[in-house]
Amino acid sequence: MILQTTYDKSEMDTRIVHIGFGAFHRGHQAVYNDLMNEKLAQDGKATWGIGEINLFGDSTITDYMIDYSNNFTVVETSAEQTTSRLVRTITEAVHAPKEGIQPAIDMLCQSSVNVVTLTITEKGYCANMQTRKLDMQNELIQYDLNSIDTPKSAIGLLTLAIKRRRELGLKPFTILSCDNISENGVLLADAIMDFSTELDPELAKFIRDEVKFPSSMVDRIVPAITEESLDLIESETGRRDLTGIVCEEFRQWVIEDQFVGEKPDWHLAGATFTNDVAIYEEMKLRMLNGSHTFLSCMSQLMGITYIFETMQHSKLRAVVRKMMIEDQAASLSPKLNENLEKYADLLLHRFSNENVRHMTAQIIQDSSQKIVQRGIEPILELFNRGKIAKYTPAMIAAWMQYVSQNEKFIDPLQEKIKLTLNDAQSAEEKFNKLINLEDIFPKSLIENNELLEVIRNMFMTIEESGAEGLLNTLLETK
Repeated sequence: MILQTTYDKSEMDTRIVHIGFGAFHRGHQAVYNDLMNEKLAQDGKATWGIGEINLFGDSTITDYMIDYSNNFTVVETSAEQTTSRLVRTITEAVHAPKEGIQPAIDMLCQSSVNVVTLTITEKGYCANMQTRKLDMQNELIQYDLNSIDTPKSAIGLLTLAIKRRRELGLKPFTILSCDNISENGVLLADAIMDFSTELDPELAKFIRDEVKFPSSMVDRIVPAITEESLDLIESETGRRDLTGIVCEEFRQWVIEDQFVGEKPDWHLAGATFTNDVAIYEEMKLRMLNGSHTFLSCMSQLMGITYIFETMQHSKLRAVVRKMMIEDQAASLSPKLNENLEKYADLLLHRFSNENVRHMTAQIIQDSSQKIVQRGIEPILELFNRGKIAKYTPAMIAAWMQYVSQNEKFIDPLQEKIKLTLNDAQSAEEKFNKLINLEDIFPKSLIENNELLEVIRNMFMTIEESGAEGLLNTLLETK
């Protein structure tokens, strides 16, 4: 049986534009929007259609979905059951590399658009994730500053859309980041302010005064699609839906209540609006995403393919639980009123779901952009509270070993990392060169000899005894 909403799509306008039409968005925000629309329609209220924009990649997803009336399949799995649903909330889609950027600009400038959402990953913000400032030397940013009418980056596109809407006399929109980044709305606002100030200071002032950038915390495990995933979708629905996704049953969305004008009623589908999203972001980024990064780094050193398999490795499971509770949870805001041991056990249960085949090789991608907020920040926070992290430094050490041992890894700093390691002979040399990469490691860590020694010892333990040897050492930690 396929669950399907019944609202009339023909009456739905594009009121939301989403940039980054990837698997996570299809399995998360689009599902919330579809369920919300059903309840709105039942109450006789206007629904919210989503227009999709992809700035990179191939056009397979948008081409295929257009041929299927802009609908796609979401298969939700738990250890106990599988549920399939047809998501019907998409009104239109643009693949900029194929169609050009103008249709994307036109979509953003529709008078019906109230909200723009994004899932563009860390590198899509074109920012230094340590300083959280726009990288003015980024080639996309350089291009957009010189060719603003044909932007290539999300930052340039959004700035141009705000400018065009202002010229057309249209109201500004809310721009909502849905990426796994702490204070993602602040990061996005700062990037657009940096860009617009360089481009047109008067426009920058308008953006600062009139545009809102709420933060949000998103949570659902949505693995990249595989042939195995497509087989499951076909067995459940009778159709090999190339735009479909397979994800876990659990979903959560916490949104900062800061919008320009109308906002979608996502709370009708279970989302939470709050005035303080940061403490929830921090909890999820450190305990869930931080654990994912640790598990993926260790798994790549140990030959483990899927996250659920890490939960079948008793030592990995034991260490990651200790990391969650003794390090990550201990680094969180005291204002957070949550049972964090219960949350840790919920995460372990979710990680154990064999029906969600989340590849560790996917999770480890772009980790140079992630380990600051997932590993380094909690380590430094604990140090400032008078405590040395016992387990989280293993995330940093394992990642350093991973990039040292692998010629091919996917990361925006790949070339810089490889160049840094180029003439390093010994493990000690490799460690010293990597830890001094200021694009990744802040001075507050590099100049802290006590913390460096902890990370160095773990790096050398992996060098001498392998990842399994490090697990044994960590389990002996008092």
